[in-house]
Amino acid sequence: CKSYLQESGTLVIAIENRYGLKYWSGAVEDHTGRLFDGIEGYKDNPGVRTFGKAELEKMLHGIGFDRLEWYYPLPDYKIPEAVFSDQYLPTPADLASISPSYSSERFSFFDESAAAQGLLENDCFDFFANSFLVFCHL
Repeated sequence: CKSYLQESGTLVIAIENRYGLKYWSGAVEDHTGRLFDGIEGYKDNPGVRTFGKAELEKMLHGIGFDRLEWYYPLPDYKIPEAVFSDQYLPTPADLASISPSYSSERFSFFDESAAAQGLLENDCFDFFANSFLVFCHL
């Protein structure tokens, strides 16, 4: 895809995070419909893949995208109510006002807003973001 971009071009990617908090909390994997499938490495689904932030970052750098801008749509990129970034992470009030209204039936094993607040306090919100919006620059 890099060959289709001009030198000043930008590739925009919107993708699920295989380690998204919603998957730990009881949402099924978007492509397979199975609980914990991405978290467990798609062991029974070799043709399906979404990636964590570090995996995706390594792949994008490996094909020549030197500068990446990361955004975190909440609750996810399909139905965003808000979009955050490394420069503007959500506040506890932001998290409390965003409903986990996903497009499929799901379990809810814990309060995701409360869990996300703990993730923010421990600097790992990006690892557990439900999805990514990435602006990739050459």
